[in-house]
Amino acid sequence: MYAQWSGGEAPKHDVQIARALLTQRLAVKNQNGLSMEHEVTPEYLAALKQTDHILASAPDGILPEDWHSRIKALSTQPLNQIVNQTRLMIVQYQQSIDITALNDARNRSNRTSLDLTFLLTSILLGAVFFLWVGVSIRKQQIISRKAWQEEAEVMQKFEGDLKEAELIVESLKELNLAKNDFIATINHELRTPLTSIVGYIDLLKEYALQDPTGEMENIIKVIERNSDSLLSIVESILSLSKLDSKETSLDVEEIFLPEIIEKNIFILSPLTKAQSITIDFSAESGVEFALKGSASQISQVVLNLLSNAVKFSPENSHVEVFLRATRNANGENLISLEIRDHGIGIPAEDIPKLFSRFYRAGNAVSSQIPGTGLGLSIVSRVLELHGATVSIESAINEGTTFIVEFPRHITDVDRLVSSQRQNVLKKAIVALTTASPSDLIAVSHKMSGALGFYALDAEMYLIDTFQKWLEANPEAKILDVQIKREALVVVLQKALVGLSDSQEA
Repeated sequence: MYAQWSGGEAPKHDVQIARALLTQRLAVKNQNGLSMEHEVTPEYLAALKQTDHILASAPDGILPEDWHSRIKALSTQPLNQIVNQTRLMIVQYQQSIDITALNDARNRSNRTSLDLTFLLTSILLGAVFFLWVGVSIRKQQIISRKAWQEEAEVMQKFEGDLKEAELIVESLKELNLAKNDFIATINHELRTPLTSIVGYIDLLKEYALQDPTGEMENIIKVIERNSDSLLSIVESILSLSKLDSKETSLDVEEIFLPEIIEKNIFILSPLTKAQSITIDFSAESGVEFALKGSASQISQVVLNLLSNAVKFSPENSHVEVFLRATRNANGENLISLEIRDHGIGIPAEDIPKLFSRFYRAGNAVSSQIPGTGLGLSIVSRVLELHGATVSIESAINEGTTFIVEFPRHITDVDRLVSSQRQNVLKKAIVALTTASPSDLIAVSHKMSGALGFYALDAEMYLIDTFQKWLEANPEAKILDVQIKREALVVVLQKALVGLSDSQEA
């Protein structure tokens, strides 16, 4: 553009525009943050300044013809300098590009070598790994085969031992059957003469009355006591033999436990009177304590536990018997029977062994309290047949509590009473909620009586307490009455939910 201007072919304004564009390009910064002006040589910049000075001294517009020769003379040297410097910069730029390309090629080659080295190393390591895996698998196969062979030998030995054990079990079963037959036979053979002896003792008692010295009466009492003891042992062994027999079957019937307890308390009344011991029996109200099973066997359990409680109690003491409805962790309905005495207690180390046959607690033996050690074995076996459990709580010289839990049989009466209890409680809640303040005393009296009839004792007590408060505070504010009524209704509603859940369970 400068050459065209100096020849009069372009106006000065075009040259100025071209120069401004060059200035902008030189101001552009490279990747290092430096402008391109720092990349050119000082000679190049000096030559540009000379051309700028020449351009500035010339007139505007097209250069007049008489200026051509003068301008060309002034411009030749700086233009040549610019061309030479430009060629030099082009060569340097080309060299830098070549160096950069060479360095890139070298770096790429180095990376390729590293990648190749890594690949070869990976292949080598992979080969070593697979070789190690192959060797390990082979060793494991050898070990597994050896272990399998050893296990097969053990299994063969175990199978042989199992067959031998089966033969032993069968032999023991046969021996057990023979034992049961033997016990039954011996019991029969012993029971018959013992019964005869007891009968003759009764006859001797009549003759003893004619003996003025009373010596015969003492002899007869010793014979009678030992005969009764021997007969009790025979009866206990016979009971256990029957309970152990495979042919034993329960005569399942509906049993009401309070009746059995009261009957056995009556049976023991001569013994309790002789020792001045009272038996206090109480049962939770509003509950039918019914279960399914053998009445005779359950009666034997109750009799054994009661007689033990009396036997180990001191004179002028009392035995407590409790019946209550409860549930286990699975929500199943149970009957809890607790028999508590205030006697000598049982050592803690003896409790786990008490239900073993012929086992007696150490303090009972040392105190010379009579017994065979079979009564609790019979209790344990009967309860097992009835799906019941027994546990013991005891403290030395404080007493012992036997806790028996039976599966509870829900009778039709239970279901009817339970449903009626819900209805009565619902009516009580509605009546208390809707009653006017002036009628609350009468309504409370009526509802507490109804709840008491259906053995809702806790709820009856709450309403009765509310009634007494109303009677004691006739001038109470309506707001205070309403607050107490609402609190009472909330508690009764919670009790209703509990009754509903109980019936569904």
